[in-house]
Amino acid sequence: FISLGSDIILTSSIRVSDISNLTINGGDFQLNGQLRSTCFKISNSKEIIISNLGFINGYSNISGGAVSIDKGSEVSFFNCIFANSTTTENGGGISLEGISIFVNCTMQQNIAVMGGGISVTGGEATLSNCLIQSNVLREYSSRTGSRGNDHLDTHLGGGVYLKDAIAAIYDTAVSKNTANNGACILSNHSLLVMTRSTCTQNEATFLGGGMYLTHSTNATITASFVYENTATRGGGLFISSFSAVTLDDSSIQSNVAFAGGVSIKLHSHLSILNSSVNNNEESDEGGGGILSHQSVVDIFNTEIGDNIASTYGGGVYIGDGSEATLNGTLLFGNLADYG
Repeated sequence: FISLGSDIILTSSIRVSDISNLTINGGDFQLNGQLRSTCFKISNSKEIIISNLGFINGYSNISGGAVSIDKGSEVSFFNCIFANSTTTENGGGISLEGISIFVNCTMQQNIAVMGGGISVTGGEATLSNCLIQSNVLREYSSRTGSRGNDHLDTHLGGGVYLKDAIAAIYDTAVSKNTANNGACILSNHSLLVMTRSTCTQNEATFLGGGMYLTHSTNATITASFVYENTATRGGGLFISSFSAVTLDDSSIQSNVAFAGGVSIKLHSHLSILNSSVNNNEESDEGGGGILSHQSVVDIFNTEIGDNIASTYGGGVYIGDGSEATLNGTLLFGNLADYG
């Protein structure tokens, strides 16, 4: 058992390796990386419990600005803060390849190329009652020769980035993050469960102001709110490439995009149950509420209202190669030039 009695100014990373059954109580103090090194690196260690500790001002030219957790490690965090940290790779706050639980934690004002708040690649994450806020994605000269945000295949997952991962998110707020794609959450070939959580005021340059769910992602979103996000396509959700998404008792509201409050493409399947898709706005391709191409959309006991499209389908636009089923669904107050 380790208990901190003061803040610690780091000149290099603290490393935990090949350890089992370690508990650290930070006493509400902080590890400060001075923007020189990752604060904490964990490898091949299990039953690690860390509470009441801040990880701030970390820096890494590999993944993990504040904290890095390698494959094979199992770590639980309670009442911790991951903030003001930077990486030129993945995970401005946290890079996770192992298994971790985060309870009452905050990930904010971090900078990365992918996963501003947290990046989970090949690992498993459970987040409960957390705040993921104001994280930014940025390109670095070591990767592209210049800084900027004009790369469609980078800047993925402003708040959360998942690749080949499993993630369960409960009672968590993800807000005011920025990315090219998936400003709130980007999930690539992953399993995502999101319950009683919010995705709000995130901004994507291209796809998925709220969430970008792609490459056979399987996502279940329950009792959650996705609202006031912006993107070029899919202001609230962008779903593509053989992904399957279920929305249950959730709200997609007041999102803005050139195409679709919810945009679903490329042989994907969206099921909406007992939910609402309201007050979304698009200005180019159609589908103020929902836009579908080459996909299947099933909508049951849902209201779709007061959405605006500049071209086709104020509420729902079912495009080429798509199928749709609507049952017990109310459409009202939607506006479009056609339909």
